[in-house]
Order: sequence, then structure tokens, then C-alpha cells
Amino acid sequence: MHASAAARAKLMQGPAALAEPLFGRGEAADTFAVIHGLYWLTVNLAEQQPLAILIDDVHSADDLTLRFLIHVAERVEDIPLAMVVTIRTGDQFADSPLVSHLWDTATAAPIRPAALTANAVLTLLTDALPDREVDADLMHSVVQESGGNPLYVLAIAEAMSKGLDPRITTADSLRRHVVLQLSRLSRSARDIAKAASVICDNAAMGDVIRLSGLGFKEGIVAAEELLAAGLFASTDPMTFAHRITRVAIYNTLAPAERLSLHAHAAKLLAAGGRQPEAVAEHLLKSNMPDAAWAMTALHDAARAAGRKGAHKSGIRYLRRAVELVQADNLPARLLIDLGLAEAAAGEPTSLGRFEHALALVTDPEERADTLYSLGQTLFRLGRYGEASNAFRRGAELFQGGQQQIRLRFEGAASSAEYHLSASHQGPTVTVGDNPETDGPGDRAVLAFQALRDAMTVPPAGRGGDLAVRALGNGALLAEQTSEGPSVNLAILALLHAGRLAEANDAANATVQDARDRGGLLAYAEASLVRALVLYERGRIPDAAADAEVAWQTISARSPVHGNGALATLVRCLIERGEVDAAATLFERAWKERRSSDAPIIEAYLHTAHGLLNLRRGDISGGRADFEIVEQAMRGYGAQNLGPFRWRSLAGVAAYLAGDPTAGRELIDEEVRLAHLFEVPISLGIALRRRAFTEEADAALPTLQEALASLRETDAKLEEARTHWQIGRTLRRTGLRLQARNHLGIGLDLAHRCGAMGLEADIRNELTAAGGRPRRVAVTGIESLTPMELKVARIAAEGLSNNEIAQQIFVSRNTVSWHLRNVYRKLQIGSRDQLTPLLGP
Repeated sequence: MHASAAARAKLMQGPAALAEPLFGRGEAADTFAVIHGLYWLTVNLAEQQPLAILIDDVHSADDLTLRFLIHVAERVEDIPLAMVVTIRTGDQFADSPLVSHLWDTATAAPIRPAALTANAVLTLLTDALPDREVDADLMHSVVQESGGNPLYVLAIAEAMSKGLDPRITTADSLRRHVVLQLSRLSRSARDIAKAASVICDNAAMGDVIRLSGLGFKEGIVAAEELLAAGLFASTDPMTFAHRITRVAIYNTLAPAERLSLHAHAAKLLAAGGRQPEAVAEHLLKSNMPDAAWAMTALHDAARAAGRKGAHKSGIRYLRRAVELVQADNLPARLLIDLGLAEAAAGEPTSLGRFEHALALVTDPEERADTLYSLGQTLFRLGRYGEASNAFRRGAELFQGGQQQIRLRFEGAASSAEYHLSASHQGPTVTVGDNPETDGPGDRAVLAFQALRDAMTVPPAGRGGDLAVRALGNGALLAEQTSEGPSVNLAILALLHAGRLAEANDAANATVQDARDRGGLLAYAEASLVRALVLYERGRIPDAAADAEVAWQTISARSPVHGNGALATLVRCLIERGEVDAAATLFERAWKERRSSDAPIIEAYLHTAHGLLNLRRGDISGGRADFEIVEQAMRGYGAQNLGPFRWRSLAGVAAYLAGDPTAGRELIDEEVRLAHLFEVPISLGIALRRRAFTEEADAALPTLQEALASLRETDAKLEEARTHWQIGRTLRRTGLRLQARNHLGIGLDLAHRCGAMGLEADIRNELTAAGGRPRRVAVTGIESLTPMELKVARIAAEGLSNNEIAQQIFVSRNTVSWHLRNVYRKLQIGSRDQLTPLLGP
């Protein structure tokens, strides 16, 4: 970039800073972060003046560029920007998945130039040949020869104006014509043309002259000769008149000459301080006579590509570098960086090769950091088995000492294995009950230990206490950041222990850390965990907003977290009464889903689908889902499953299917476990579901017990549901006045929770009991959707649309659209009026 320091600072402000690695500053968190940063840089540029992005032959672009263009194209309505791309029909890459995706984002109809008509050909020929009469015979001849391609028509006209054979109409004949032209020029001109064809179009004059081997003055004269001949469009930079011209000249090079020139070009560009990736691209096309230097240059290019998030390019460079040296002489760092790049790009990683290389690293701290980086990358992408192997290997390296480093690896390994089936979990380590165990490694182990104990070792409160110790008043988050594997596990432990307020506070801090760092995957994962906590607390609009952000951000990158986000969003939609929307979302996502090696997340997904099936009246479908859940959870021992209490749901499904005995057994087992783990929320839910299968006389005491248990908690939605069920039961026994009391309380709680589905059910029941429920809000705060409420609350803090978009990782147009809906529903005209309506 050639902007001044002040202008540059303005352009790179906010999330645009994530694109800094592309300009040699810092390292990319991941590819998505770089793309997101480039998008905001584009926004900042377009704010200064309308912007046009013009891309010729877009099918020739690399994957990272195509992903960026897609990201911008999907949001192009947000900004004063026009994107125009050309695609050459018939090219082998024109139908690639990424090009097709970009094509699908087009908001304007594609322009498909038709062949020139005879009259159009006549016009072109007449304009190009002013000194010659163009008769009908010549016109028809050119139409037939050119096929109406304007490039070929003009080539014919140019040839005729020079007294050459006009039958130059196809790409092949044009290339032959270029070669013929070149052969008539001086040797110096031919040398310059060949050198320019090798380096690239728009090459610096000095680079081309040096590659040609000519003296500077002689090179300038030769370049002017090529310009006069029409082969060059400019001399500094050296630009060919047409791409076909460059290709034709390049193809005249003998294989040995071509390989040698690319090798020479690589060294010239490296000596001139050009981008390492440009050097590497020449090396990939060369014979690499200096293998040692080439290996180093390719390695440097891979590092540069990695800093920009272009991991696939880095892999190409590193794999070629590996081929240059005998296996027993390969530098350890080369193999290590290849393994890290493969992991970051989502490709299979050879852990054995990685470990072999790591053994050659003498610095213990470097070995530890490298293995931990590999494990963390794999963990973030949901590749838990591979992540566990990396972390376990790291722990083995420090068996003889440096306990905190070893514990950090063991805690991370256990965190990865938490997601795997019980049979794939390795040995667990504990740090005991000593309150003085507060090192970084201790906290990593405590985080996993907390979740394990909250789920499998009664009472769950002990796991909650361990989670508080693990979090260490923010110490764990400071040490691992939101990118680490342990923080979210500690929050989940608090969730399973029923300590929802503490879990909410920790989740808020983690989301904020991820937002501040610009880590989109970490932000999505933290938002998902917070959505689980918010759902349990009954804050459905907030939970839905977080789950939606997580789903949109992470579903394509990590199947594990994508499935978790999908399940949570589906459950939120059900609570909002949008059952059909939930079904549509699930069916669409199910077609595109990828399986994962995390059975506990798969179980959560099927629990959500089972609940959806029950709400839609598909009892057999629901039972089938719960059978899958039961199989997935075998081998985990006693289970306190917190947010997805599948047993009691399966019991309700069995009861509805006409199998009350099986249903009661399942529900009773969940009641037993809730008592065992001493989790009031779980007990209240299990008792309420038990009451569903009981006669009224037995159901009322069960429901009163459930209500007493839930009143101790923050689970207000479950409390509302229990009041509703008590009211239904009382009405059916003729106690309408008492029924209305419970239904009124339930209606108020459901309304506060944003559970519009339950609110509608209670309203119907209250009407049947002789009550007069208030009308459904079509205006006011209650009418806002989850995302509208989220945007409104941030806007009330004084943030601009741009700042809101940056904070929640959506486009400005999305923010504007939500705010328009907010203003309409709240009947206000500006954000200044939001604060009094939304409250503190």
C-alpha cells in the first residue's frame, strides 16, 4: 500500500487490521480472519469513494483470492462497490466449486457477449482499414474465419494493414503470428521478450533486463523495439499487448531454457527483495540447480504465506522443499512447519513425521510450543483424535520434569478426549484437592477434571468448585486466551453443575476476549458455549442470537461445533414457536452436514432433533433419535448431562408411543441421577416430565416438588413450563381459579424468557380456564427478534452501524436492516430513543 501513515491507520482500523499479515505485519490467526480483514479494508476504502474491483480471468485466481471475492460478493449490497469479473468459457477451471460459488453470488445478470454480426464485422474492418475498401466478399470471409470473435477480427485487420496473411483468426494461428513477428526482430528484442514472458506481466524493467543478460542500455532499446512491433503495451513496467502474446512467446522456450530462466528469475527476485511467494512460484517451475538455497527460499515463502493465512500455498512450497533433500538430511523446522500448515489447512497431518522432526529440536520450550500449536490448531478444527495424539506426545516429552508444561499438555489432551467416545479416552490426570495447585498446567487439568466430575462424579457441585478454581478469576483465560482448549470446558462444568450466573459471567469474558483478538472461530465457539448457558437460564432471544452467530460462522469450518450450534439454534427456534423454521433449518443443514468423531455432540444434535420430532407429532421419529443418543452415550457411566437431558425426553416419547413402562423407567432413572448429582434444574425437569405420564392425583404432588426444586435456580423457562403444567392439571380437575393463578405466573415468566411458543400454549390454556390473557405484542420490545434485540442493545450503547457490524461479525447492511425493523416495531425514529425503552 502507498498510503500515508495517517491514511493507512484509518484504512486498517477495526477488523481491517486482521488483513495486516498480507502486508507483512504480524501473523494471521487463520484464513477466515484474513478474509474478514480484507472485507473490512474494502469497506473502509469504499467509504472514502465508490470502489470498483475488476478481475479478468477470475478462474485463474488462487483459492484464497476466490474466497475473499466470494466473501465480498455476498455482502456487496452493504457498500458502494461494483465487482466485475470475467470468466473464459471452456477453461478447465471455469467450473471449479469456488468459481461456481462466486458466480452464484452475482446480483446482476451475466453478460455473455454474442458473436459479432456481419454488420459489426464490417464496421470493425472499415475502422481498422481506412485505406482499403472492405467489400462484401471480404466481410463474409472474415466472419467465417473468425467466428465473430472480435479479437480475431482485429488480428486479421492488423495483419492485413501490415501486408501479412489475413488468415490469422484462431488462438493457434495468432500464436504463430506472434512467433513470426518475434523472429523478425533483433536477438536482443527476442531475449527481452523471452525474459518478460518468464517473470510475469507488468514486470519491472530492471528485473527483465537482468534476467535477459543484456546491458541496461541495450535492454531499453530492445524493449522499445518490442513496443514498436506491437508486442509490448508498455516498457516500464513491461506489459505485453495481450495475454496470448506472452503465452506464445513463453511456449517458444525449450524445456531446459525455461527451467533455467525460472531458476535465474527466482534468484534475481530474491536478491531484489521481492515477495518470497513470487520467488517460490518461479522455483516451482525451475530445475532448482541450487537445492539448498531453493529449499530455504521455499521455506521462507511458506512462512510468508502462513502469516497471511494462505496455508494451502505454504503446503505446496514446503512439499516441494521436502523433495529437494534426502530424508535423513531434512531440517526439522521444515517438517514441523509442513505439519502445522497441513493442520491449519484442514489436510491430513503425519504426526509420526512431525514427531521425528521434533526430536531434532534441542530447545525444550520450542518443542513444547510447537507441539502445543499443532494440537491447538487440530482442536480448533474439531479434529479431536489427532489433537489428543499431539497433546499426549507433548506430555511424554516432559515426563522427567517441568511439571506445569506437562500438566498443560495433559489437561489439553483430556479436553480433546472429552469429545471422543469413552473407549478412545486416554489416562486422566488430577491435581488433587490442594488449593495451592494454581499454576497454568494445574488450571488446564482442573478445567477438564471439573467437567468430568460435574458429569460423572456426584455430587456435581464438586465439579463446579473445581471449575471456579480452574478459571482462577480470569487467570486461565489470560494464559490460554479464547483460542485455548480448556476455558470453555470449565464454563461447561459450571453449566452442568447448575451454577448458571457464574457460567454466564465466564462466557461473557471469553466472548469478549475472542472479539478483541479477532479470532472468528474462537468467537463462534465462545458464542456457542454462551448460548448453551443462556438457553438454560431461559434467555431465549439472547441464546438464539449467539447460536445464530456461531452457526453462520463455524458450520463450514468445524463439523463438531457446527452441529452443536445447529442443535442449539433449533432448540431456540422451537421455544420461540417457530417449529417449521426449525425443521427447515435442520433439514437443509442435515443434507450438508459432515460426520465427526465427537459422539457427545452427535448425541446433543439428535436430542434436539428428537425434541423437534416430538413437537411435530412424529413420535416414532423422536424415539429413533433417542435410541441413537442412548447408543452414543453408552460407556460414559453415571451421567449428569445438563443441557440435553435425553432420558426423560425419551421416556415421554415412549409414553406417547404407548409404552408407559419403558417411559417410566427412563424418566425414573433421570430422577435418580438428578438426586444423585444434586442438580435442582435437572431434578425439576425430570419430575415435570414424570408428571406428564401420571394421573392428575399423582401428578400434582410431583409438579409441586418440581416447582420447589426449580425455584432455587435461574432456570426461569423451566419454572414457567412447570407452572403451565400445574395450571393444565388443575383446570382438568375443575380447579379453574387456582389454575389461572399458575397459568398467569407461567405466562409472565414465558413472556420474559422470550419463549413465544410456550407463551402461546399458556395463553390458550388460560383462555380455556376462563382467564383473559393479554394480546400478543406486534410492537414494543417483546416483538423484537433475538438478533434485532441484540443489535438494539448494542446501538443503545452509542455504537455506530459500522462498529456494531464489527463487534458481532455481520455486515453493515444486516445491522441497518435489523435497526429499521427495531425502529418500526418500537415506533421510534433514532437510536437516541432506544435507551429509555430497553432499560439498563
